[in-house]
Amino acid sequence: MWALCDNREMTDSQQADSIHSAPHGRLHAVSTVLGSLIIPAPILASELAEAIMDSANPAGLEQLNVPLAYLSEILVTSLAVLAVVIIAFLVSLVMLAMRTKSKRALALPITVAAIQIVVGVLSLVFSQIVSSAGG
Repeated sequence: MWALCDNREMTDSQQADSIHSAPHGRLHAVSTVLGSLIIPAPILASELAEAIMDSANPAGLEQLNVPLAYLSEILVTSLAVLAVVIIAFLVSLVMLAMRTKSKRALALPITVAAIQIVVGVLSLVFSQIVSSAGG
């Protein structure tokens, strides 16, 4: 707080450490949230697409309880949402890097995104192992 009242300028390291000051703080938060949505957003979109397709039944299918009913529509929806989230995440990272000029500002969003990707890939691998084992 005293630094705000002092008329001295901040050093480069102090500026790099203050990534939570506006507007960098909002951009940092947006980047972190977008990184955390890499897995949940496509899952939510696919569930919503499945619910909409099952309720509307545009193709007039008689058996909607078949697991592969409307598979292409569900996949297109989830992959499109995944692409939008990844592009928005990358754009926010570039903007954050240009504004802060600090690699430390990128650490948390990239770490969160990496964890999301690892957890997502492991979930797919383990679900494939379970389904191939007959479970």
